[in-house]
Amino acid sequence: MNKFWQTKGSINNSLILIALFMFWIPAQAQIVKTMTFEAEDGDVFMLPEVGGIIVESDDGPKLEMVLPVDHRPADYKALDIQVGDIIKMLNGKSMKKVSSIQDAYEAMEIGDEVKFGIKRDKSIMMVKFAKMDPKDAPGKMMIRTAGGPGGGEIGNIVADLIDVGLVLDEKDGKISVVDVITEMASVFTGTQPESEDQLIKINSSKINSAEELTQIYGQVKAGEKVELTMLRKGKEILLTFEKPKSEPGSKPFKVMKKQGQ
Repeated sequence: MNKFWQTKGSINNSLILIALFMFWIPAQAQIVKTMTFEAEDGDVFMLPEVGGIIVESDDGPKLEMVLPVDHRPADYKALDIQVGDIIKMLNGKSMKKVSSIQDAYEAMEIGDEVKFGIKRDKSIMMVKFAKMDPKDAPGKMMIRTAGGPGGGEIGNIVADLIDVGLVLDEKDGKISVVDVITEMASVFTGTQPESEDQLIKINSSKINSAEELTQIYGQVKAGEKVELTMLRKGKEILLTFEKPKSEPGSKPFKVMKKQGQ
């Protein structure tokens, strides 16, 4: 499976995009928000001012997701951009592809006016804002792709262990690691997790489903040692870490697919 931070490029229908938003509140506690959705073939562009993700659609470039108002920088809280908006124009030029939006946006200087012509339902509206300086972003926004082990079809994305950097997939009764977010996986001591590791146990409890994973991991208290028994290339290995402390608002780890929510 190919792993990368997705900012632009062709996306296969068989992939799930996982968007992760990392914020730092005054106490320096890290809060992570996640969302997943299925992407059609085409490009993906991140609009940092509103934490927007623009994807291809039959109607043109579409806002697939945006950050809640309270998580946006102060200058962009009132910006009227919504999920489902179709971007028809940028600074007077027709925009039919996501790549056109990205090329035009990246050619602009910080502080330049960005003027979108947006179609919302049956209405056409104009939205104007200044291009943001990246250093003014409230945190980091990342998009990661996840596919089944070995590049196979995706089952159900399971994110109970995403707080330690593991993106899991449940398929055919097996829970496997489809991606490791290294920035969040530093909690592991000794052996490090790898893609395609299959989860067998948490501490001494066998894991046979995502429901069991949620129940058993949920019983572990913050700061307690956790041992994950994994199957890697036919051999059992042990991964250990201390369960991170959950800050208020930092556990939205019920990941939903775009379809069948």
